[in-house]
Amino acid sequence: MKGLLSSGVVEWEIGLESLTPDRALALRAQGHRADSVGTRWVVRVGSESALQSVLGELVRAGIKIGSVEPRRESLEEHFVRALGARREGSL
Repeated sequence: MKGLLSSGVVEWEIGLESLTPDRALALRAQGHRADSVGTRWVVRVGSESALQSVLGELVRAGIKIGSVEPRRESLEEHFVRALGARREGSL
């Protein structure tokens, strides 16, 4: 259980109040996810270094950042991965 709780960040989620279509396309071209959620946007990046870069771009563009949150592997994701490894004989 300790390993589950101390596991690393899977990705980072950045909550934005708005995002232009061109900026969303540019983020996607860099390999990030940019999804409209109602009137807000969520951008997902895969590493802390990418997070710093994207945050800098957004700030320079004058885009208001509402939140930045780490997303860790859920218990369900961990369980499914462990079952898959067990089937392959890795455990």
